Amino acid sequence: MRQVHTNPPPCARQVADSCEYLSQRAGAARILRLALQVQTALFFHVVQYPQRIERRMQEWQAQAARNKDAREARRQSIAEKREEGARL
Repeated sequence: MRQVHTNPPPCARQVADSCEYLSQRAGAARILRLALQVQTALFFHVVQYPQRIERRMQEWQAQAARNKDAREARRQSIAEKREEGARL
């Protein structure tokens, strides 16, 4: 027949406490990782968004300048053709 201890040895309680401590630490580590990921993502968006807007603004301004130059060249071409037609 086997003997059953009515009072478990103190090391069993230490093991249970250690398991609980480790699970709490793992939960805290998950929360910390999540907080760091959110912070990194937020930093990325806060920094990258204005840079993207600035880059698009520069592209739009460059395109507007090219369009203006093209319009002016077309106006000059039309004016030259009108003058040539008037001379004939």
